[in-house]
Amino acid sequence: MGKLKFTREELETKYREKLDVFLDDCDWITHVTGHMVCGLVATCLEEFKMQIIREELFERYSLKVKSLGLTDEEWRDNYGITEIIGLIYDLIEDEVY
Repeated sequence: MGKLKFTREELETKYREKLDVFLDDCDWITHVTGHMVCGLVATCLEEFKMQIIREELFERYSLKVKSLGLTDEEWRDNYGITEIIGLIYDLIEDEVY
């Protein structure tokens, strides 16, 4: 399974569950920003008994997206949840020793 005690697929499943609840509760939201994604992922990580500072995750996420030559909006518009969660999973895994 690697350095983390959960897989990308498990994180993505938890994320999708949290996203569904979030969007049901906040039905006025028309798009999910990278900041929101990182916040939801941080909430998911708590269920895996892992703590991460949301702002630090968002900073690392933003830097990675920018390094790809994309704006956050271009990244979200061109890539789906699976790719976004995969990128975040890799960022988290890189920080685990």
